Amino acid sequence: MKHTLVYDLSNLSYISVYYQHKNKEALTSAQVFDSMLMFLRQLYRYFTPDRVIFACDNHEYWRKKIFPEYKSHRPETHLKQVVKEAIREFKQKNAHLCIELPGCEADDVIYGVTQYLADNITIVSSDGDFVQLISDRVKIYDPMQRRYKPRPKHPEFELFVKCIRGDKSDNIPSAYPYVTKKKLQAAFLNEAVLEKMLQTKVGEVPVADYYYRNRQLIDMSYMPEQIKQTIKNHIEGMFSEALV
Repeated sequence: MKHTLVYDLSNLSYISVYYQHKNKEALTSAQVFDSMLMFLRQLYRYFTPDRVIFACDNHEYWRKKIFPEYKSHRPETHLKQVVKEAIREFKQKNAHLCIELPGCEADDVIYGVTQYLADNITIVSSDGDFVQLISDRVKIYDPMQRRYKPRPKHPEFELFVKCIRGDKSDNIPSAYPYVTKKKLQAAFLNEAVLEKMLQTKVGEVPVADYYYRNRQLIDMSYMPEQIKQTIKNHIEGMFSEALV
């Protein structure tokens, strides 16, 4: 079975800057581009894969249509601008290796690669969301910690907890503020307890409304079927000989 290396391009672009530059607010896009290239080549030499894919963010996210505040807390800094410029240049020079699809984030592309490409896959990213994709043939390498992420002991429960508690890094609020882990464990194990919890109101809104919104934003398997099909069609076009 072939080994495919999947880069989370935006994530790794920022990490390359973090490792190689102290005065980040004075960087030019050319310096960022050079840092990216050096860092990505180092990772390639470390893994020596059969295939390489760069998963890219589109300028529009389908998640924003569900929740307009999604990632809206991230300011438009000088560093962010030059990283965007460097990524744009990288995609122009390496278009044959990049996957960017309308409405999709890199997360969506990476999910699709793990679902529709029958290779051993290493995802290179520090993004904690990808732990939900770990399997016998899918590994996550965190270049910040320089190690593989372990498979969670209770992945389904941990994902449930995250969907309730939200994700501050993506500006996704908690569905049920201050709920204890003990109550979450009881709800996860007992459908009747879960139903009662979901009917509890936060203000005037049932927890269920927030929870199912969060689930769609956080649980990659819950992305819209139309988005899944778009990703699947693209991967089938690129790798017709290696599909699941």
